[in-house]
Amino acid sequence: QVSIDDSTGCVFYVGPCEGSLFIRNCTKCKVIASCNQFRTRDCKDMDVLIHCAQGQPIIETSTDIRFGPFDGSYKELSANLSSARMSAWDTDWTNVHDFNPPAAGEDPHWDFLGHQTTAADLLGQPLLKLAPHVGAPESEVIPRAWGDRDAKQDEDRCFLAWGGAEGFSAEVLGYQILKGIAIEGGSIRLVRSRTRQMSEDDVKQLSAVNGGQGSGLEAGFVVAAEFAGPNATKTLTAFAAEVPMLISSSPEAARKLATEYFGALRHMSG
Repeated sequence: QVSIDDSTGCVFYVGPCEGSLFIRNCTKCKVIASCNQFRTRDCKDMDVLIHCAQGQPIIETSTDIRFGPFDGSYKELSANLSSARMSAWDTDWTNVHDFNPPAAGEDPHWDFLGHQTTAADLLGQPLLKLAPHVGAPESEVIPRAWGDRDAKQDEDRCFLAWGGAEGFSAEVLGYQILKGIAIEGGSIRLVRSRTRQMSEDDVKQLSAVNGGQGSGLEAGFVVAAEFAGPNATKTLTAFAAEVPMLISSSPEAARKLATEYFGALRHMSG
């Protein structure tokens, strides 16, 4: 566990922490962190770029806390995540839990940071300039997901679930999917993703939610992700032809699959 107490106007970068990050009695601080669990108590006016691999970020008797997805990858981040037994693909962080919800008429105690907020914004300069010895990664290690903050009722949605294939890990295949989306262009965005050990019964249940259609998913370590944006289903279906996976048959099915998959994980962690 990492604890940060009684700090004002400080900036903290916390690399992969297998336990929890607990921040107490801090004001006007900026935090970039990768941890299994995140919690604040008696804090106010803070900016946080978070990778919360298990459960949901928690705030308690805290106000004006602003969250965004983790940014600030470095060369050994993947190895550090592995050592901490964490996955970069556990990005479902936007369901922040407030132990002391606002009273009627009171402003929410937390909000989102702007879309363009980066580690450099919080650190005051690029990470590699501040700490050149950490080295640059080939690409961003932890995918940036923003949840449903930009959701449109009629937008295209696509749910994918995949394991490893042909000597590639499920996580590496995930990066290939993101690379393919980037090459295609457009504005498809990652809503959220999570990893899970799935049994054969789990796979059958998830496939049933999809109407039993098109499931090449096998039991074992699985990464699942929800995407949204123009032509998301068409674009991602092309990737499914190359790798065994479960893919939603329609935007409606995508929403049902996401509710089933992510809902089950929230139940397990809660």
